[in-house]
Amino acid sequence: MALCAGAAACAEGAPQPPLTRQVTVWNRCTTNPDEPNFYALQELYTHTTPSWSGETDLLDNDLEVGAETVVSIRDGSYVTVVRRRNLGQRIALTTSTPLNLGQSCNLLEVFDDGFRLTQDLTRCFDRDDGPPGGDPAPGD
Repeated sequence: MALCAGAAACAEGAPQPPLTRQVTVWNRCTTNPDEPNFYALQELYTHTTPSWSGETDLLDNDLEVGAETVVSIRDGSYVTVVRRRNLGQRIALTTSTPLNLGQSCNLLEVFDDGFRLTQDLTRCFDRDDGPPGGDPAPGD
């Protein structure tokens, strides 16, 4: 049986838990005929397996079209949203793969039938303080 010579040596070989990151979820407002979105999100879930059954809804109220919310997501998690569909039926949309959030400042846009994950640097700093380094924020 081998013993670790120091705490650093032991930690190097130990598996690291997935990181938890803040992600802005935006119920994308668009009337583009190719990607329309007219529905409030009624439920929002994050989950580490493809099934969202038994998970806790992260929304206190509906997320209206054009609105956004910030949630904590473990790296490697799926996201599922539930909304109305046409005549009142409900539909659940789940990301096709788990989200790999290697960077900060993530924005998850929710469309009528899909998602887009991007990095949004404007969400990395306070607009009053400007971006790191003291340079003015874009548009200032």
